Amino acid sequence: MGLRFDDATRALEASLDLRLQRQDLLTANLVNADTPNYQAADLGFEGFLTAAESPQEVTGADASNVLRKAEGAVTKDGNGVDLDTQVAKLAENATRYDTALELTRRKLALMRYAVGMGQP
Repeated sequence: MGLRFDDATRALEASLDLRLQRQDLLTANLVNADTPNYQAADLGFEGFLTAAESPQEVTGADASNVLRKAEGAVTKDGNGVDLDTQVAKLAENATRYDTALELTRRKLALMRYAVGMGQP
């Protein structure tokens, strides 16, 4: 995003980046639901929890946090994507993205109001 005002704004920026990357991974899982030997990909959140404990720097996701594993039963062709699980994850991720986007919008509206550029 590039806008860096304070720790809360950086956290919102990192959240948006994380949710966007996760949406890409989950969408790829749906696209490859019939691909032989494909394993579902998702972000490993353990690294983010550790990073969140150190408030010096808030970072977004990177490729080193991508995990691949089968979900539930693996089909005869080796595919490990469960469509119901992926759709649920996509919906949850979209909701979290929308929430972070709304919080960002409200924070920027308050900043505009504070500098006298209009109504919040």
